[in-house]
Amino acid sequence: MESLPLDFKLKLLGRILSQSQKDSEQVQREQDQLSPPEGDQDRKDVVAIIMTKDRAFQLQECLRTLFNYCDGNFFQVHVLCNVEGRFKKSYDAVREKFPSIKFHLDTSSKEFAENLYALVAANSKNLLCFLVDDMIFYRQFSLSSIVDVMKDSKILGYHLALHPNVTFCQPSGKKAIVPSDMSLIASGARDSMRFRRILGTEDWNYPWNLCGGIYRGSDSLAVLKCIESKSGRLAFGHPNHFEVNGNIAISSAKLDEKRPYSACPKHGLSSVITINRVQDIYKNPIYIPEKIFTSPTNEESVVDCKRSVHGSEKFETESSEHESISLKPGSVDYMDKLFWRGDSLDSDAYAKLKPISVHISQMQIKSVPQNSPST
Repeated sequence: MESLPLDFKLKLLGRILSQSQKDSEQVQREQDQLSPPEGDQDRKDVVAIIMTKDRAFQLQECLRTLFNYCDGNFFQVHVLCNVEGRFKKSYDAVREKFPSIKFHLDTSSKEFAENLYALVAANSKNLLCFLVDDMIFYRQFSLSSIVDVMKDSKILGYHLALHPNVTFCQPSGKKAIVPSDMSLIASGARDSMRFRRILGTEDWNYPWNLCGGIYRGSDSLAVLKCIESKSGRLAFGHPNHFEVNGNIAISSAKLDEKRPYSACPKHGLSSVITINRVQDIYKNPIYIPEKIFTSPTNEESVVDCKRSVHGSEKFETESSEHESISLKPGSVDYMDKLFWRGDSLDSDAYAKLKPISVHISQMQIKSVPQNSPST
């Protein structure tokens, strides 16, 4: 058994689990018909919480494409933002473009943790959709269908950025084995898949994901309380800490046993454009933009990138107003320039891609034609 390939072992485990769970799932279905699954009677709406730092252009595009492709309305949309002074004007402009969105500014880990906890506690009876600012949406999805999926008490969360074509994990640089029990959810959901996390690897067995993860508010609050009881509130004082410690808390709180399944779309509808890093807590690999291609009509630009390895990113941190601002493609200052130029990301171009990873390098830009200089 030790010499067998990992993917073969997982498939074998899947067959064993499928056989052993058949009777118990039938019993569960019969019980669900008699009474709603635990927690469902409290669930009302979907509330989005987006985390952002110094990336107004990417936040704008995340919000714009989210609203364009989401078939349904979020009850509320909240933005947790940490902004350096030189980007404040850009964020003010985003706020004006989306007046219904509530912005929560923080200047420290303590404030982020307090804002996060307050939002989760206030929405413990809703579904919470966690997003990061460098996500883009490019295919229609139904919010009401996801609500129906989450009525299954065995499902922990719905992952907007996952889909069956994901076979590579960009952060780890490893193969991501797709669970062998992936199955289409028939009732109440359009084009959604259910899978048992333990039968997959990397992204497929990463239960707590802030890149488009939708969870019950009650579970989210349990995760926060578990983290706080073990390590203090500052242990979720940063999005990266929240995600890493959240995955540990899922196991500590026994949520992985209570809800062993997760769900995702049948087709890719969202990706994370990983071309810059605005945190120094983890040396996550990023794609380094090397050159930008612009079409003769100046209507579309594509940035060509290469993947960096852990700890060797050629990323410059512009921390002082007295330092020269880098306009290297992909840098936060370069992206801010695109923001004020009125550029956008080309959702149609992203829809034509067939990404094998949640995190991608392609930056498909629709550029606004610039006036020729006067002579």
